[in-house]
Amino acid sequence: MLSASLVACAGSPTGPAASAASATSASAPVSNAKSVLIVVTNIDKYPTSDRRTGYWVAEVAQPAKVFADAGLRFDFASPKGGATTADPDSDPRNPKGHGGGDAVSLAFLADATMQKRLGETLKLRDVNLGAYDAIFFAGGTGAAFDFAHDADVQQAARTLYEGGKVVASVCHGTAALVDVKLSNGSFLVAGKNVTGFSNREEDMAGNIKGTLPLSIEDELRSRGATYSAGAPWQSNAVRDGKLITGQQPQSARAMAEQLVAALEK
Repeated sequence: MLSASLVACAGSPTGPAASAASATSASAPVSNAKSVLIVVTNIDKYPTSDRRTGYWVAEVAQPAKVFADAGLRFDFASPKGGATTADPDSDPRNPKGHGGGDAVSLAFLADATMQKRLGETLKLRDVNLGAYDAIFFAGGTGAAFDFAHDADVQQAARTLYEGGKVVASVCHGTAALVDVKLSNGSFLVAGKNVTGFSNREEDMAGNIKGTLPLSIEDELRSRGATYSAGAPWQSNAVRDGKLITGQQPQSARAMAEQLVAALEK
């Protein structure tokens, strides 16, 4: 099971997850703790093939632990709400996968409370965005299909960013940011220092051109962002003010730590 602190900090007092959190923890969350909305994909299969997908476990598990250890509350949301699915390739219990035996991911998958909450995520359109101090878009290739052009995703990112809140993403979760326009008509990422899953990593992962509906790197560059990538599969998180992006699963923890640091300012 995950640490008691993770269960205690999971769920804001304004969301349905709060009751589940308080019921399984020794003490209620600190009333003045800051809150993060974690958004995950609803897509569990490539629309054009039988290839399975979903959210990448480490990109949810690692940030969740960082947030909990920092005393932050968090809720899970998705574009459609309801059930979400982990990409089987990211499951560290899968001998043919690429989960890497990550202990944090293993504990997360074994935590019945966390899995229950990911099975009944909030519908993003119905979320009271004003209740959150940050929004974080988790990755997994599924996000490339439902984040990029979703009006509710764009509205959530724009609302928090223009409200002076923190907006963060990792890997393919950065698809959520590529089409977000601010009230002045400019792209949110224009002129910003950002990262995300690189074209080189796409090639190494076997995501040949046409398999996914977009290239994170190409889309960011085309929107006027200053894109940079570190070495493949090495941690790389980039912060530009209240905007924080992580390159790939190995960057999830660093991205989350920068989000926490941004909230402490």
